Amino acid sequence: MALPPLSLFRGPRVASRMRTGYFALILVASLALHACGPRDQDKLGENELAGPKEARKAAAPDTRCAAQGAQDEVKRQLFARAAEIRGANSDAYARIAGFALLQLDGVAPDISAAASHSAECRARATLRLPPGLKVAGGRTTLGGGISYSIAPGARGAVTLGQSDAIAIPLATLTQSRPAPPAPEPAPTTDEPLDPLAPAPVPVETSTAGRPSFNCRSANTQGERFVCDNPTLAALDRTMAAQYRGALARADSSQRQLLLETRDRFLAFRDRCPSDSCIDRAYRGRMREIDDIMAGRWQGRIYRN
Repeated sequence: MALPPLSLFRGPRVASRMRTGYFALILVASLALHACGPRDQDKLGENELAGPKEARKAAAPDTRCAAQGAQDEVKRQLFARAAEIRGANSDAYARIAGFALLQLDGVAPDISAAASHSAECRARATLRLPPGLKVAGGRTTLGGGISYSIAPGARGAVTLGQSDAIAIPLATLTQSRPAPPAPEPAPTTDEPLDPLAPAPVPVETSTAGRPSFNCRSANTQGERFVCDNPTLAALDRTMAAQYRGALARADSSQRQLLLETRDRFLAFRDRCPSDSCIDRAYRGRMREIDDIMAGRWQGRIYRN
């Protein structure tokens, strides 16, 4: 509503009263407009207050993968898997696991997961064997990428995933053959045995450096390559032990797959032109056997 101009009111007293009322009306209108405006416009909403907190929670690293307990369980399962591949010496492998040193570098979750979900972990593993032990090729240190998962909960179970780079050569574990020490005077007192001395894996002296088959009857190129290379011979023995163990546990469908894929593997191996090709073939075959027994086999195509 438009206000009348002050010049319409005559008389000094009337004009003074109207002027006062005029300014009072303007003040009231200003206060009313301010009161009708949006309230709490300077306050943060609930979403804005929760946002930084949730963001900090999401950005917090998942420490389960690097926990010492998880790493100890990974080491134990590495030795257990190697014993399974070898098909023997599971008790000896379990004892040796306590003396080996496992170092995990670059530990990180594959999938960012809350504590209420499983953590899928990956790392670069370095395994140092106890003194007096070695694997095929004379190595005493093994390394490679591995993966493992940790179930939700404060005591989440650890499940070892990809570990072929370490588990397969670890299956060829043998005792080193140091040079005989120089004779020493017999001690005057009995010395106690070292309680921390690792139990050695029995050395197969009759088959060391030999494959699972008789090299005198080797008649294919692949068999001759294996007979001439101690590392390939160790892989052959390891794969053969794994295959026999799998056959013993297999149901009818698994057994059929194991037999069918065996012939395909042997045909591929015998066409290999080099040691490295045969090495890859044996490692692929061991993964294939593991996949068949775990029910995750989807077919493997061997290529030179």
